[in-house]
Amino acid sequence: MLTACAGGDGPQESAEAGASSAVPTADAPTAKATSSTDPDAVSGTFDIGGGRELYVECAGTGKPTILLEAGDNSDTGQWWPIFTALTEQTRTCAYERAGIGRSHAAMGCRQLDDLLGDTEAMLQAARIDPPYVLVGTSGGGFLMSGLAARHPEDVAGLVLLETPKAITILPPEIREQIRCGAPGNVEHRDYRAVEHAVWDHRKRLGSFPMRIMSNDYGKNSPPGDEKTNAEDQRGWLVLSSNSKQIVVTSGHDVVWNETNLSLKLILDVLREAQ
Repeated sequence: MLTACAGGDGPQESAEAGASSAVPTADAPTAKATSSTDPDAVSGTFDIGGGRELYVECAGTGKPTILLEAGDNSDTGQWWPIFTALTEQTRTCAYERAGIGRSHAAMGCRQLDDLLGDTEAMLQAARIDPPYVLVGTSGGGFLMSGLAARHPEDVAGLVLLETPKAITILPPEIREQIRCGAPGNVEHRDYRAVEHAVWDHRKRLGSFPMRIMSNDYGKNSPPGDEKTNAEDQRGWLVLSSNSKQIVVTSGHDVVWNETNLSLKLILDVLREAQ
């Protein structure tokens, strides 16, 4: 089951704790657990090709399926506050990207196609069929937006929880921290390239229900992207003609700081999609 152990959030400031360092060995068995009371439940690693496996956890029944994408360097524990409540409404799945938690290590310098290719392979291997309500928090929102752009016909709804615009300000010390080979970049992600590959190509994808939650850091925030964070995030609204923004002031990690509101927004989108 999901545990309350969430990772940090890459280049974005976050209150999340350090990521799990447990990584399966290359010969770790693929596991699939099925419950007699929940025939759609799975919990284990799935082969996505090339001898690599990603950890997936699903529970609940119903359509559409909610797919949860955690923030940068974060494991499935980021969703612990709301996962069970979501599974009571429909099938809900969370997974861990390469380099995170129980999934295999990430290799190379990973671009958007690498990350989304893994997601697509995971969905097929774990038999997580569309339609989807895609939910991403922080850096995970770029990946869910990117997946929606590649498969708009599979999208029943989209929720972005505190996903900023693409990185624009990169002081030397931050550039060093997020380079692909940096010790803390366990996903080996080219953060700037991945974020701009999604943000710079935003366009209308459909009329599916969409909600974004954005944090307003207030007048005392330092100069830079944080000062205009809530305003900048309105740029995501173009993805759907049925999109709304909700602004909070509790900080970046809204899944934990705004648990009830996060749950409400996802369920609102789910009900509209149904």
